[in-house]
Amino acid sequence: MLAGDRSMAVSYQLDLYADGDRTVGSGSVDADFIGLAEDLEGGDAQLTLEDGTVMALTLETVEDDGAEFQIRPE
Repeated sequence: MLAGDRSMAVSYQLDLYADGDRTVGSGSVDADFIGLAEDLEGGDAQLTLEDGTVMALTLETVEDDGAEFQIRPE
């Protein structure tokens, strides 16, 4: 995951669903955000999945041990 100016390994859960012609989704990541939560909440991030797919995200709720996100529409 790339968030702010930091790149970090994360575990993630991702829920995808169709909304008309587009795919939307949300999920969560488990990571060490200690000291970063306030700076990252509401910000943009990128998540690279195991298969190499890169998804643009908005971090919604960020806590010291993880975050919830929404996928940004393309």
